[in-house]
Amino acid sequence: GAMGPPRFIQVPENMSIDEGRFCRMDFKVSGLPAPDVSWYLNGRTVQSDDLHKMIVSEKGLHSLIFEVVRASDAGAYACVAKNRAGEATFTVQLDVLAKE
Repeated sequence: GAMGPPRFIQVPENMSIDEGRFCRMDFKVSGLPAPDVSWYLNGRTVQSDDLHKMIVSEKGLHSLIFEVVRASDAGAYACVAKNRAGEATFTVQLDVLAKE
């Protein structure tokens, strides 16, 4: 069948979020077979946990959700989408504004 390497159709803007707030990064990716997506913060894998969720909708819309943004979440997030046909990546900056 027709294979196509991953391609990001929509990527998030850089963000500045107050510490303690909710944050959501949405993006859209195409590719056949459907790409696997990984996130890295300053080179380390971002794991799903109570505060970090990775959501995929059936329309190819993906979200990285921060239930509560912490100071340690700040940095450069690299998103990598991979399938057998290739890979694509984008980077988005998250600045966390500390509580006074």
